[in-house]
Amino acid sequence: MSRVNIDAQAFVDSRFARLAHEMGWGDPDFAIGKMARLWLECTLRETETLMGYDVGFAWRCDPADAVLALVNSKLAERGEMDDAGNTLLRIKGCKGRTEWLAKLRDNGKYGKLGGRPKGSKKKPTRVTGNNPSGPKIKTPPAPAPAPAPAPAPAQNKGRARACSLPDSWQPNDKHLAKADSDGTNLPEAVESFRDFHQAKGSTMKNWDAAFNTWLRNARKFADKDRANQPSRPPERML
Repeated sequence: MSRVNIDAQAFVDSRFARLAHEMGWGDPDFAIGKMARLWLECTLRETETLMGYDVGFAWRCDPADAVLALVNSKLAERGEMDDAGNTLLRIKGCKGRTEWLAKLRDNGKYGKLGGRPKGSKKKPTRVTGNNPSGPKIKTPPAPAPAPAPAPAPAQNKGRARACSLPDSWQPNDKHLAKADSDGTNLPEAVESFRDFHQAKGSTMKNWDAAFNTWLRNARKFADKDRANQPSRPPERML
């Protein structure tokens, strides 16, 4: 199908702004689109002139308003009137378009309406045993099978990585029960546990298990301290 190429200069041409103003469109780009409709019509008809009612039909407006707007915006020139009283307009911007399509039609590249003609495709004749002189058709070799994908490397799922003590870590219910049964001051144990490992920069895979060990050691240290305390002498009886 024939096409309409719009030069970039058209988007800064004041004539399209004047056309938009005359027609009450408000947008010069919209006026360029309306002119492209007329250029396409002229290209298909291989002419530079259109009747006023052709423009009105293409734009869906009153032909007299369209003719006046085109002439005032200098995008068309008023020509003679035919026997029926219709105004002829020479549409500007068609130069070269109609000649281009007519040349293509003469060369047989495009059909009557501008579309590309359907070409007939000949089916190739296959070589058989009874027709050795026929054209030979080379059958392309079958593509090689795609290589099997490499096995994905084994991943050690479930193996935790050592990390430093998170700021959000808190003792759980088991820790609370353990501290309660051992008589350990849990807030003090947590504070000393956190200070000790943060100072050392320790990394653990399981901080809950590490605190379990800390609580057991706290019980051992407490028992050892009580065993090392000197016994008080018995009070003298009076």
